[in-house]
Amino acid sequence: MHEDQTPYWNADGPKEYSETDIDAAIEAGIISHESARELKELVLRSLDSSKVDEEHFRLVGGLNDIFVSVICGIFFVAIYALLYTNYSPGLAGMVLAGSAWGLTEYFVRKKHLALTAIVLLSGFAGGLFFSVFEMSESVTGASMVTGLGAWLHWRRFHVPISVACGHAAIVALCLSMLVQVSALENYITLFFFCAGLATLALAMYWDSSDLNRLTRRSDVAFWLHLLAAPLLVHPVFLWSGIITEGIPDLTRAWGVLLLYAVLISISLIIDRRALILSALGYVLYACNIIFKSVGDSLGYRTFALSALVTASILLLLAAFWNSSRALIVRNLSTGLQRRLPGIQKNNGPAATLRRTVEAQNRSGNSN
Repeated sequence: MHEDQTPYWNADGPKEYSETDIDAAIEAGIISHESARELKELVLRSLDSSKVDEEHFRLVGGLNDIFVSVICGIFFVAIYALLYTNYSPGLAGMVLAGSAWGLTEYFVRKKHLALTAIVLLSGFAGGLFFSVFEMSESVTGASMVTGLGAWLHWRRFHVPISVACGHAAIVALCLSMLVQVSALENYITLFFFCAGLATLALAMYWDSSDLNRLTRRSDVAFWLHLLAAPLLVHPVFLWSGIITEGIPDLTRAWGVLLLYAVLISISLIIDRRALILSALGYVLYACNIIFKSVGDSLGYRTFALSALVTASILLLLAAFWNSSRALIVRNLSTGLQRRLPGIQKNNGPAATLRRTVEAQNRSGNSN
């Protein structure tokens, strides 16, 4: 049989194997004890690096998950359109929220569909917000009810994005109260920055409770980091003056790049990439200003060159993320290192399994 005609060794078999299956294979003489130990060590290395450094989180559970998500989206649009035009927007929002909750009971609590959970939460929170807003014409009341609904949703279904949704509702609630005081209107940018700091602190709290990033708590932290990043980044770059002044300034452009380097360092320390992504647009704009200062002969190609240089640097960072992070983190205090994801190697399921393997190896050598 030609090599390209050889069937895949596990084409029709199960995709996951337990230690019981491996032990049975050892007893049957299919694999040796040494091969089993090497396999376990391979899995342990994966637990220590891949889960932490690559920011894994469950987004799509398969094609069925995508299928159900699309159908739910169509279902929500149809319900809202029919009730909005024939009855009232408030009723449409309430029915939308109720339908989303009912569908979550089955597709999330029973079937555990990840992408569908996000779509259904969006329908539930959006339905709550618009129903209350249409009936009361109050963003404050709508934000308060949405935040309470997100908390109940988390208590019932434990969908990771629910915590970020509830926190966003709290931010909207505080913002709606702030804009009602005319004397505080000039502090909105400062408010967003403080809200970003609070959100980042909450995200780090959830991260610190799962430093190996093996549980749902790490997914909660992921969504909170996504929320915190724009709240933090946009005020900082607005204060830099590169956008608000209207006139490109070469000094400010270099300052933006320096600030971006600081954000990269922070992202490496906390092992999250959301800050880097949120500031990317400002960096492209700053690079464009710098290249234009050299001369206008490039024309429209200036932005393309800016994008090429920025993308190349970030691709190198992505390729050497682990080594770059180790270079920075090793210079931090030991106490701080213990609070950072992926740094401690003596705790957690992976380390426990490793100690078990090492004990088995010592036992096997002594025999």
